[in-house]
Amino acid sequence: MNLPARLRGSWRDFYSQSTRFKVFALDVTGHIYYILSILARLPKSALEVGSGTGFHSCFISYFGVNVVALDIDREVIELSRRNIKRFGGKASFVVASAFNLPFKDECFDVCFSQGLLEHFDDNFVCRFLEGLIRLGRSITLSVPSNYYPLKEFGDERLLAPTSWSELISKFNLLPYGGINVRARYYLSLNVLGRKSIPKLIGPYHVIINVYRRSSKRKTGTRKN
Repeated sequence: MNLPARLRGSWRDFYSQSTRFKVFALDVTGHIYYILSILARLPKSALEVGSGTGFHSCFISYFGVNVVALDIDREVIELSRRNIKRFGGKASFVVASAFNLPFKDECFDVCFSQGLLEHFDDNFVCRFLEGLIRLGRSITLSVPSNYYPLKEFGDERLLAPTSWSELISKFNLLPYGGINVRARYYLSLNVLGRKSIPKLIGPYHVIINVYRRSSKRKTGTRKN
C-alpha cells in the first residue's frame, strides 16, 4: 500500500488529534457493532491493517486477543503504540505495506480494518483482500456508508452495502476456494459532534464480513 506522501501526512495529522481518553471512549462506542463483530469470532489472534489511532486494537486486546497493529507509516505506528500503552491495551506493532504482509499463511484468526478501503479503487481493494485472505479465514471491515454526510479527505467512495458486496464478490480468489461476503449498515454515533451530521445516531457506516469457503488452496492457474 504505497500511499502518496501527501495522503500519509494528512492521515498522520488527522490521527494526531485523537489522543484523549474521551475521544478513545467515544470512538469505541461509535463503532461498537463493528468491534463486537470481530470479537464474536472468538479470536485468539488478530491483525489490524491501517492501525490509525490504535483505539480498536487497544480495545480488542482487553479480551485477551493477541493483536498486531500494522501501518505503512512509522509515525502513525508510534502514535498507535503511545495510545495503546496510555489506555492500558497490549499489541505488537509492524511497519509494512498491505501489499507485502510479512506473515505466514493462516497465522491470524481474524484480520480487520476500519476507514481504509473507501479511499482506493477496485484494483487496490482486490489486492488488499488477497493479502488478508491468505492470513486468516475471516476478514471484518468497516467503511463509511452512502449516508455519511461529508468527505474528509475528498477521495472517499461512499457506497451502499449492496455495492460493496457486489464489488467484492466478483473478485476471483479461487486459490482459497472462493469467498462469502456479507455487507450491511450499522448504526454508528456522531461521535465527533459534527454540525454537518444532523442526527446523533444513523447508518453512517457499513460493516463487511468476508469468509473463506475453504481453508485449502485449489491447484491450477488463477484466472484474472
